[in-house]
Amino acid sequence: MKSKKALWIAACAVVLLAAVTATTLAFLTDRDAVVNTFTVGDVQITLDETKLVNGEVTNERTTEGNEYHLIPGKTYVKDPTMTVLANSEPAYLRMIVTINKRAELDAIFAAHNLELTDIFGGYSQNWTLTSVERSKDNIVYEFRYRDIVSAGNADEKFPALFTELKVPGVVTRDEMQTIADLKIEIMGEAMQAETFADADAAWVAFDEQVNA
Repeated sequence: MKSKKALWIAACAVVLLAAVTATTLAFLTDRDAVVNTFTVGDVQITLDETKLVNGEVTNERTTEGNEYHLIPGKTYVKDPTMTVLANSEPAYLRMIVTINKRAELDAIFAAHNLELTDIFGGYSQNWTLTSVERSKDNIVYEFRYRDIVSAGNADEKFPALFTELKVPGVVTRDEMQTIADLKIEIMGEAMQAETFADADAAWVAFDEQVNA
């Protein structure tokens, strides 16, 4: 009787062992993964112009602007130039030219039947005047570059907006005195091109973000 019971226990043990072994060997496993690496895009620019020392042209560039001693009939070098830095994303470019003394300048140029933009010479056809806004004190001009731009592995310089600042010879001494504190500020701006339908949409988003 004991021997039959022992055989039955042994048989059960063999069946259990077989079941465990079968369970262990039944699963064929494997594992793999795709690792995504993300880099961050960027748009970077610089804006500079020819450096003047005592009104004389040098071979250097400056990002700080120049001082001008204005004399009727004289032409000065002024060539604001934007550079898109290496590896920047495709972008739209624009320059914002802000001139103070709005009322005084309007009076001077109206008296001589001239346009204020005539004080700049050597305009590049690559830039388009897209808007003019007048406030109590300032006149603001927006110029946009005609194409979407990008830079490869090296910085890329784009054509200057204009190359000269000219004082009309018809401006009188008294008129010159009214603009003694004249300031011209030029701001270079860049906005990513991707995700926007066109330049208008991009610049609306730019202004909303900057002015938020």
